[in-house]
Amino acid sequence: MIMCWLWLFYGVPSFSLVVFFIFFLRRQEFHYSFYRVLQCDMIINIFCYLNTWISRLYHVESTIPYMIWVNDNCYFIFYSYSFFETFFYNAQSISVIIISTHRLWSSVSVSGNEFWKRNYRCMYGGVVMISAALAIFNVAMELNNLDYYYHDNKQFVKRKADPVIISISKME
Repeated sequence: MIMCWLWLFYGVPSFSLVVFFIFFLRRQEFHYSFYRVLQCDMIINIFCYLNTWISRLYHVESTIPYMIWVNDNCYFIFYSYSFFETFFYNAQSISVIIISTHRLWSSVSVSGNEFWKRNYRCMYGGVVMISAALAIFNVAMELNNLDYYYHDNKQFVKRKADPVIISISKME
């Protein structure tokens, strides 16, 4: 329960500040392309933070019964969590590369600001497409083990238990 309060104590103010800055950076004095790129990165970070709460909820004692119900009745939520976990991992990494490229390009080129003002949407559209393609590949190849509630042990585990292995271990 202490971890949950720590997540809330740290996460909610951070989340609120990021949302504030997304709107604050829309003001007229922040007209350079860097602020648009930074806003796109902040939006990715917000959605990534929101996606983490699916896995956090079954670590909190009071929400485990709800997460068991979700596991038994709406298991697709765990698939979507797994997809978006990979999606945001890639999106955040590519976004850092874009921010770094923007800073380097803007320091070298005089016309860099104009290029990025026109093309930052295309760049982040590419981030979304590349991250989605990598996440779809990850899900299709089953490279991520989904969390699953194992009723016999009464806990969430990383992979569904194989019934053959369970029956063999019970015989021993």
